[in-house]
Amino acid sequence: MTGESRRYDSKRASFGRVTPRRTFTDFKDSFGAVEMAFRYSHLDLDDKAVNGGTLNDLTAAVNWYPNRNARVMANLIRAERSGANGVWIFEVRLQWAY
Repeated sequence: MTGESRRYDSKRASFGRVTPRRTFTDFKDSFGAVEMAFRYSHLDLDDKAVNGGTLNDLTAAVNWYPNRNARVMANLIRAERSGANGVWIFEVRLQWAY
């Protein structure tokens, strides 16, 4: 959302860190980098004698990178299994890497 992107390292076959163009100092100068993601998952839980049905998940995520070393991740998930009531899940995680 703020224009930054993840670099892909083909030798390691992995994505690198998001580095904000301007790190978070206060709300007047810069906010860091913001990333949004959406995901849909479908899982078949049936196997031989087990009749587990299906599980469908819809996830909306926001990641905030105040600087190169910190990340705040927030996910809102709607999970629904066939034959059961669906649930809402909200999770927040903090990550510090150096």
